[in-house]
Amino acid sequence: MNNANTPSSNNSEELSVFVESLLAQMQSKFNNLSDEILGKMDAMGSRIKELESSLEELVKSSEADEHDVSKRASDSVRQLNQQQ
Repeated sequence: MNNANTPSSNNSEELSVFVESLLAQMQSKFNNLSDEILGKMDAMGSRIKELESSLEELVKSSEADEHDVSKRASDSVRQLNQQQ
């Protein structure tokens, strides 16, 4: 009976070692993918902040240009009225 249990016991140990190894590999791959995804998300967050900053600058510049055009138009109208 002892001999009959030995191969079965050996197969169970081999299966156990195989499963543990497979789980360790899967955990390692999962950790690597998680790190990669988090890194890409951080980079994307930085790019979004840069885009927001650029958009704010464009809006401010646009508003300043609009104000300058409006002021020049008003000045031109005043000059025309004074000439008449």
